Amino acid sequence: MAKQQHDKEYGKYKVGDEVYCKTYIKGELSFGKIQLIHLSEKSPPCFTFGCVMTGACKLAMFSDIIENPTTTQINKIKRGSERLRRPKPKRKR
Repeated sequence: MAKQQHDKEYGKYKVGDEVYCKTYIKGELSFGKIQLIHLSEKSPPCFTFGCVMTGACKLAMFSDIIENPTTTQINKIKRGSERLRRPKPKRKR
């Protein structure tokens, strides 16, 4: 199978940029680095990013990027990423 070529930038965004956005489908607030840019004639421009709140790769549309996040949105992301990094308590045997 041939290796698929991915675009490195779209508009003012490029792979590696950190963005606040709403995820595709669920519309959840997220933050992370753009990993892949998907451009197709059949679907709107979108990108895959690594979410700092869940540690998962997620999909978002470029139209759902939040240019100027509010303080509330920034704090919500900080709280979520802290929860992900918090050490798990040891189980008692």
